[in-house]
Amino acid sequence: MTYAPIAILSLLPILAFAEVSAEQARAERERQWQAAYEREMAQQFPTLEQETTLAGITMPAGTKLGLLSKYSVGEEAVKPEYFETAEFPQAVIWRGLPLKSINRRLQSSHCFERHNFDFDMCETLPEKEREIQIHWGWHLDTVLAQPSKINGFTCKDEVHWKRPEVLKPYPMDKVPYISAEQSAPEFVFDMCVLAEGNEFQSKNGELSFRLPEKSRIFRTRFMGNSLPDMWTGNDYGDTLSFNLFDLESVTWYLDLQSRDLYAASGTIIKGSPSCPLAPKTYVEWDFNQPETLKVYSKTSVLQCGNFKIEMLKNPPQSIELEFIHMEV
Repeated sequence: MTYAPIAILSLLPILAFAEVSAEQARAERERQWQAAYEREMAQQFPTLEQETTLAGITMPAGTKLGLLSKYSVGEEAVKPEYFETAEFPQAVIWRGLPLKSINRRLQSSHCFERHNFDFDMCETLPEKEREIQIHWGWHLDTVLAQPSKINGFTCKDEVHWKRPEVLKPYPMDKVPYISAEQSAPEFVFDMCVLAEGNEFQSKNGELSFRLPEKSRIFRTRFMGNSLPDMWTGNDYGDTLSFNLFDLESVTWYLDLQSRDLYAASGTIIKGSPSCPLAPKTYVEWDFNQPETLKVYSKTSVLQCGNFKIEMLKNPPQSIELEFIHMEV
């Protein structure tokens, strides 16, 4: 027993060496993992060293690409031709628009998806045709390098696009598979963040409003396709200023083609000398009766611009909603 402490002390250097070795092994594993991770990130997010044309887009040197993950599509699909995102060091012109970046929202498809779920048929096809294929997606996101005119709107920053087949009334047409290596298929403007200077009015010019910068305009679809698609928006705050009054709880729509005001409703926050409506007064206008402003108020209403006033008998809560819509 008297030698036990000596024996234990003699083991300390061995234990210390083992602990150091274990720590070194852990550090080496972490170093190897970090190196492998950095190699994988460099492979998935490369930077172009020279001007390159991909999917019909000529990209300058310094463009940062975001490729697909090998864990979702396989390593063979992780290549620049299948880039999903691209961030440009200077503006790149795409379809007449100066872009800062693009996100293609790529899709992948298996053989059976391309052949009406005929698994047996896929077994008979050459190996190349059985591989996962990468396609342009149904949606496309771009970021503008400077404010630009699109579909009559002055847009800035984010612009969202959709394949035209997606926007057709249900049942929508089948969206064709277009290889991600090819130039972009047709895309239709669907939404953007607005720059300054976007003003809209009724066809007769009696009612108008201006959307503030950074509002969003987007295409909307009415349930059951009871009405054609229209434009509406959000992110403009709690109130919206018209030429005759300021409204809260406002709803409005623009004609898809002309961008004329189609309908508007809301509650008065502040009137004007030519439209002295009291706060909390509800107003409603639509293009079917362009000379008429429908009003619900507890006080008499004699005038609002050049409109003929039609008093509503029921408060807005009990008025049947005509416009039930969803974003498409």
